[in-house]
Amino acid sequence: MCSMEHWDTRTLDEKVDKQLYQRTALSRKPEELIKKELEEAKICTTQKKNYKI
Repeated sequence: MCSMEHWDTRTLDEKVDKQLYQRTALSRKPEELIKKELEEAKICTTQKKNYKI
């Protein structure tokens, strides 16, 4: 998932810290959880890019 979304190591560390993998495995609707997390990551990445400018 991280290579598909082009996450840097900081983003991957954040996801691990949030226990994304455990929550996905335990979720009754893992597809929805993954979509939500990816959307949040995209927003976060966009904000970081805008901040650097």
